[in-house]
Amino acid sequence: MKWLCLGTIGIAGLALLLCALDLITGVPFGGGPYTMADIGGILAASVTIYLGFNAFNDVK
Repeated sequence: MKWLCLGTIGIAGLALLLCALDLITGVPFGGGPYTMADIGGILAASVTIYLGFNAFNDVK
């Protein structure tokens, strides 16, 4: 079960990195018109990382 929590944290971290990179540089997804989607993606990825970390601590 720990591998599932770590996988969730890893995938959400990748999504957070891509959304933040797009918000700052506009490279992966085209930037400009997708600003609100980037902010939503950052928030969603942050919540998912928190939930994965919390579940990882419960599994220990």
